[in-house]
Parts: sequence; structure tokens; C-alpha cells
Amino acid sequence: LNRKTYYDNLKRIAKKDKYAEVKDLIKDIYYNEGQGTYGYRPIWAALRDKGVKLAIETVRKLMRSIGLKTELYHKRTAKYSSYKGTVGKVADNLLQQH
Repeated sequence: LNRKTYYDNLKRIAKKDKYAEVKDLIKDIYYNEGQGTYGYRPIWAALRDKGVKLAIETVRKLMRSIGLKTELYHKRTAKYSSYKGTVGKVADNLLQQH
């Protein structure tokens, strides 16, 4: 095994997640404050209120990596239909057409 490859692999294995604490805080806000309805914007605002300064894109990426989605996306199941059935009165077939 090449020396450089060994140390590159060692460095890659020893790499720590620098957002581990922030991810725990995001989960806490998502489940406790938002009850699963907070998206990335309210989470970003709550993090800012708690003194954690992150870019809004970073919060989006962290939420995506954790697998958190707003529950509102899952509620829309029926497609809109304006069909109301037979409306009004149907006249009698006096001429005996079809």
C-alpha cells in the first residue's frame, strides 16, 4: 500500500461531521417545536433565534441529508375535479329520439 494512499484513507476515516450538533438541534426543532410541519425557512429562523448562524442553503442541505421533509407535502392526495354530475332538470323525450 502506497504511503500517500494510506494517510489519505486514514484522514478520510478520521473525518468528523462538523454539523453533528446542528443536526441534533434541527431534529429537536423539527419534532418538538414544529411537530413535523416546519420547512427549512422556519427551522433556519429558529436556529437563528437560538444563536446558530448558518446560511439558509446549509440548513436545506442538512435537512435533506437527515431526511426531514415537511408533512404538508404528503397530505395532498386527491386531484381537483370540477365535475358535479347531472345539473338541472332533464326534459322528457317527447319526440322519441334516442
